[in-house]
Amino acid sequence: IHLENLESVHWLSNSRSMSVCGWAVLAVAVALGYLVQANLGTLAYGKELGFAAAEACALHQLPTPCEDLTAFRPGALFAGGGDLWSTFALGSEQAVAGAIYLVEGTKVTPLPILGEPPKLVLHGIYFSARSRRLYGVNHDEATGESIEVFDVLEEDGVSLKHAGSIRSPLFANFALNDVVEGAVKDEVYVTEWQGGAFPAGG
Repeated sequence: IHLENLESVHWLSNSRSMSVCGWAVLAVAVALGYLVQANLGTLAYGKELGFAAAEACALHQLPTPCEDLTAFRPGALFAGGGDLWSTFALGSEQAVAGAIYLVEGTKVTPLPILGEPPKLVLHGIYFSARSRRLYGVNHDEATGESIEVFDVLEEDGVSLKHAGSIRSPLFANFALNDVVEGAVKDEVYVTEWQGGAFPAGG
């Protein structure tokens, strides 16, 4: 066999392996394209949302803004009120005390709270239908960053009983964002919106 024939055989072998790789890459790309297209329907990217007419909407004026809502029962929500902007700018001592509201359609009712929770400057809130507890991220500097826990009572209307506060050295000032209840008793998960402590005003 002459040397040029060996080079030709080597080149043919390389072109065949390149061809196999090309087909494999094309097959993977087609499979990925199919999966993406199939999941677009599942994720409802093309879904069109319908909203009520503007005149059907109502703006509720409350003493403090409500950062978060959580479902309570059909047609009813809890809203957590907290003067966050004043708190972040000037400190929680300067903030207007917040509250927890029951929202039923256009009716908003501040809920009575039994016990003595710290000043409420609520951020994220979560209601657990399983434990009948309401959790709220609270930014009160006087007592420290916390998760406030309330038992939801339904005797002669809805009210709350302060069950306790969860605090940790891991909870940096103004850093917590939201909370959910875990799968087992007294287990909660919290998220942060900042990676470290945030001093008032800065």
